[in-house]
Amino acid sequence: MKQNHKLLAVFLFLSFILAGCSTQKSTDTESMQNSSVSSTEATAEQSGEGEFSSAGDGQFVTTSSGIYELQTIFADSVNLFYTDAESAKRIFLCTAPNCNHTNESCTSYIATPGATFPPLLLSVGEQLGVFMTESTDTSGPYLLLMNYDGSEKTKVFELSANQYLQGSFFENNAYLYFDISSVNTDGSVEYSLLRMNKKSKKVETVTSLGSGADYYLLCGCIGEDLLFQHISDSSQVSYYRTAPAEIKFKTPFYVDEDGRGNVLFTDGYLFTLNDTGDVTRKNLTSGESFAITCPIKDGYTAAGIQYLFDGDVLVTTSGPLIDGNYDVGAYFLDFNENSCTEMTLHTPYNGRPVYALATVGDQVYVSTDYREYTPEIASVNGTDSELSYVANTYAFISKNDYRDSNANGYRMVEDAFE
Repeated sequence: MKQNHKLLAVFLFLSFILAGCSTQKSTDTESMQNSSVSSTEATAEQSGEGEFSSAGDGQFVTTSSGIYELQTIFADSVNLFYTDAESAKRIFLCTAPNCNHTNESCTSYIATPGATFPPLLLSVGEQLGVFMTESTDTSGPYLLLMNYDGSEKTKVFELSANQYLQGSFFENNAYLYFDISSVNTDGSVEYSLLRMNKKSKKVETVTSLGSGADYYLLCGCIGEDLLFQHISDSSQVSYYRTAPAEIKFKTPFYVDEDGRGNVLFTDGYLFTLNDTGDVTRKNLTSGESFAITCPIKDGYTAAGIQYLFDGDVLVTTSGPLIDGNYDVGAYFLDFNENSCTEMTLHTPYNGRPVYALATVGDQVYVSTDYREYTPEIASVNGTDSELSYVANTYAFISKNDYRDSNANGYRMVEDAFE
C-alpha cells in the first residue's frame, strides 16, 4: 500500500508576537540568559519568583546542545524530533531499535485524535511541554509534560471546551503564565491571565484581562515583569509593563499610534518599524535608543521584523503583486555596526529569504530549501507504507556567515528520513 502525504512545513515569520523573550534554555546547570532589570515603570513590588523567560514560540525548543521540534507525519499524531548541533543530525526522539515511531510505545510519538491544528512545543522548567491547542470530541485544550527524552508523558491539566489559547507563554521559577479567551454561550468573549504552579501543576486565574473589543494580551517579559498590549476600538495599541504579583495597567510605556503592529519585544529590547523603514531599538532597562533606516525599494512595503540574535533583527519587505506572485526582500540590521545589509540567502523552492529559526551558541538553525522524502516506514495500522513527504531542508550556519549571506557556510543537517 502506498500513502502520499504532501505535508509542507513552511515557517512564516512576518508576525512575531510570540517572540517576547529569549527561548534558549539549558537542560544542565547552565543559567538562563535573562535581562537583569531595575524597573522604574513597574507598578508593584517584585514577586520574588525570579526573572521571566519565554517558554517558547511553539515551534522550536532550544537547549545548549540542540533543538527540539514537532512534526506531523501520520494523521492524528505528531512526532518529536531532535537535531544535535554538534553532529548536525536530526532524529526521531526515540532510542528504541527498529522502532516505526507510529504508536505510543515510541517516545517520539504523540497522538492528536480529532485535532485540526498542530500542538505547541514549549519548555517548562526542566521538562518539555506539548500544548494541545483546541477542543475535540474527547477533550478541551490540555498540556502534556515529559522528560527531554520524551519519556514519562503526563497530562497535567485541561482547559474547558470554550477556552482558547492566545499563544504567549512565559515562565519564572514558580509559575508558567499564559492568557486565554473564553467564549460564553451568548457569544460574548472574556479574556483572562492564567498561571500553572510548576510544582503542584495546579492552574489558577490571576486576573481578568477584559472582554469584548476592549482587552489586554500577554506579549512579552522583561526581568520579573510581564508585558501586555491593550486592544480596543481605538486604532492605537498601547503597551504596559507590570509585576505579576499585582497586575495593574496604569501608564503605557509605549503607544503604537496607528496600530500597525510592527512592534517586537525580546532580550530586554523594544523594536519598532514604521512605514518608511525606520527601525528603532530601545533598551527597556537603560532607556538607550538607536535607530537604523532600512532602504525600501520602490513599490515595496515594510512588512515585519524578526529578532535574530545579539540584539540584531531582520526586516522583511514585500513587493507588488504581479500575476499572483510577489517578491519578499530581507535586510540584516546590525545595531553594533549601525548597518543595514540586504540578505541574499534565498530558498530555491520559492525565492524567499532564509530565516533564522533558532540559535545554538554561535550556530544559526535555518531551512535552506524544501525537498521530498520517501522513507520506508510502517503505516499506522502496521502495514508497510512508502511516504511521500515534503519537508524543510535544514542546515546550521555561523552567525557571521548568516550575517554576510555566505551560502558556502552551510553545514547541512542529515535528516532522519535520509
